[in-house]
Amino acid sequence: MPAKRILLLGASKHIGYHILEFLAPQSEKYTLFALARSAPDTIKAFKGKENVTFIQGNAKDSNTLDKAINSTMQGNVDFVISTVGKSPPTHRSMR
Repeated sequence: MPAKRILLLGASKHIGYHILEFLAPQSEKYTLFALARSAPDTIKAFKGKENVTFIQGNAKDSNTLDKAINSTMQGNVDFVISTVGKSPPTHRSMR
């Protein structure tokens, strides 16, 4: 079974970091696309892992979400985990 493709919104914050920390070592099960406004030292440890792709941008911006989903992830998303303060706008490809 192929790895599940997960878009993690808010990966650089406290909760997002712990989700990343839990899922990243399970490369046979998960391919992670971590969207964060910045890449603080806490998440730099995950750079270079073959199953983690970092996307810099604001998860609350619909253009950023569109690019992350349709370009970076090529429209192939199994799950979205959002840890941002306010829910991002509903993306048309998630309806």
